[in-house]
Amino acid sequence: MKPSLNLNENLLDKSKSYLVAVSYGPDSMALLFSLIHRGYRVEVAHVNYHQRDVSDYEQAQLEQVCLQHDIALHILDVQTKPKGNFQDQARTIRYDFFKQVAVENQLNAILTAHHADDDLETATMQLKRQSLHDYYGIRPQSDWQGTPVIRPLLQTFKSTILEFCNEMKIGFSLDASNEKPIYTRNKIRLSLSGLSENEKQIQLKDIQQRNLTLEKKMVEVAALSVRKRMTLTQYLTLDPTSQFLFWLSKSKREGIHFPITQAFLQKIQTVCSSKKPNVRVALVKGWWFEKAYVDGWVITKAWLKPYRIHTKDSAVNLPLIQFDFKFMPKEFQDCIVRAARGQDQIQIKDYKKTFRRLAIDWKIPLFLREIWPVVTNTQGKILTIPRYQKKLANQANNWFEIVE
Repeated sequence: MKPSLNLNENLLDKSKSYLVAVSYGPDSMALLFSLIHRGYRVEVAHVNYHQRDVSDYEQAQLEQVCLQHDIALHILDVQTKPKGNFQDQARTIRYDFFKQVAVENQLNAILTAHHADDDLETATMQLKRQSLHDYYGIRPQSDWQGTPVIRPLLQTFKSTILEFCNEMKIGFSLDASNEKPIYTRNKIRLSLSGLSENEKQIQLKDIQQRNLTLEKKMVEVAALSVRKRMTLTQYLTLDPTSQFLFWLSKSKREGIHFPITQAFLQKIQTVCSSKKPNVRVALVKGWWFEKAYVDGWVITKAWLKPYRIHTKDSAVNLPLIQFDFKFMPKEFQDCIVRAARGQDQIQIKDYKKTFRRLAIDWKIPLFLREIWPVVTNTQGKILTIPRYQKKLANQANNWFEIVE
C-alpha cells in the first residue's frame, strides 16, 4: 500500500485545474506528486532567483519531472536580486508571477505547500510580536489580488512530508538557509523543532481556539461597521482587539486600505474621547474619520460633490451617505434642491437665520454641511432647509421626512 499525505480534498475539485507552486523542496514536490496520483489536473510554476548554487540544478530536475508526467511548466527567471527585504520582495515577485500564469492559462487557483509546521511557526511569530491580527497562522484559503490561493497540506506535519517523499522516492532539494538563525522565522522554527507532534498539536488547538474567538468578535463588530455612522460611546466599550476588527471590517466594506496599527487605534481612541465636538483624522487620500459630537463617521471626499436637482424632472433621493429626503406636500413638486451655502437664510417667526448658524444649532457634522440640501423655487428663492435630526424634523413643519 502506497503512503499518502493528509491532503485536504475538501478544498479541491477534480473538475477544476490548478497551478502548483513548486520550488523543488520536499513540501511542494510531495504536494505535486500527491495531486498527480489522485488525478487532479495541474500545471506547475517555478521561480528561479539564482540565489543558491543549486538553483539551476533544481530547475533542471523539475523540468525533467514535468516532462515525464506531461505537465506544463512555467518558469520565471529572476536575474536581478530583489532590493530591500529579500523575503518580502521575493514573495511579491513569485505571487505576482503565479497570478499572471493562472489568469493567462485560465487555471482556477494557486496551490501552495504550506504545512502544519508552517502554520504553527506563523502563529507563534504573530503572538511573540503581540501585533494585531484577525487570524493566527496561515489560512487554508485566501487570494492574491483576486486569484484564489489554496493550501491543502496545512493538516500535515513536515516529518510526514519527508517520510512520504522518501518512501515514494520523490526527488527534492533542501534549502540549508532555512536552518540558519538569520531570520525571525528560522529562529522560531529551530525553537519548535524539539517539540513532539503531539505537543505541536496541542499548540495548534490553542491557536484554533484563538481564531474561533476572533471569528466571533468579527461577526459582532461587522454589524457595527455596516452603517456609515457609529455611536462613539458604543465604540469606546469595545476592547482593543474588537476595535481593530471593527476597522478591518470597515476598511474591507468601503474598499480602502490603510495600516490599522496600535498607534492608529490609540489616536482614534483619543479623538473619540476628546471634548472637542468636531475632529477629523486622515485615513488614506480622499478618506477620513470624523468625530461629530456623539457620532463617528468614515467619509470619502467623493461623496461630497455639489448637486442641483429639479424635482419636476427627477426623484429627489440624494446620495447623502445614509439619508433620503422625501418630499411630502404637492407644493414642492416643481422646485430646485441644491447644496446649502453658509449665507443661505430661512425665516423663523419674525427673524432670519443663516444656514451656517443653523448647522451649529442642529449639530450637523462638518462634512454634511458641505452637501446639506436647500429647497428653492425655480427662481432661486429659498423655500425651506430640512432639519438634520429626524426627531427635530418630526417636531417642525418643514415638509420633509428624513429617512435613515
